[in-house]
Amino acid sequence: MTQQAAALNYATPTATTKTKNYLPRAIGIALGVLGANTFADAAGFPPIVDADRDAGYVFLRVICGIILAVVTTYLVSASLRAVRVAAAGFSQIHGRPATAVVITLIVTGAFCLLGAIAIPLCVTHNVPSSFTVSAGGASSMRIGTQLPILSGIEVIVTSVVGAALVAVGIWGSLPAGK
Repeated sequence: MTQQAAALNYATPTATTKTKNYLPRAIGIALGVLGANTFADAAGFPPIVDADRDAGYVFLRVICGIILAVVTTYLVSASLRAVRVAAAGFSQIHGRPATAVVITLIVTGAFCLLGAIAIPLCVTHNVPSSFTVSAGGASSMRIGTQLPILSGIEVIVTSVVGAALVAVGIWGSLPAGK
């Protein structure tokens, strides 16, 4: 009974270095700082009247900013990862669509992007406006319309679909080796 030894490969292993991508972190921090108050208002936290007396409300807004930054960082990094996977998949395809298909993709994507801009205008035209005036220890006035959450989701989905259609159309218009 003789056993054969496994063949050993003494070649130098290739070093893989993982580069750190700071773009998702930068976008997350920027959105966390810029969107903390809006996110806190949407969550239903009361407005800050006096920062010295309302320290707890200030802290809640900081926590909202941190949550927004973490979620945005995760979503941006996952989106970039998905774009890299899609780009790798598209690089394996050797054929390109016909010119008519490319033009249709780009035009349809552009209409989707324009539609994403027009959706809030059409929806808020039919939604009643609110006018609130409160007086007391502090006076405030708010005028505005509330965009329904389903319309906001519709804007996001329409924008993503439009951008994807335009991207595939641009990819289809490039020569096959680039």
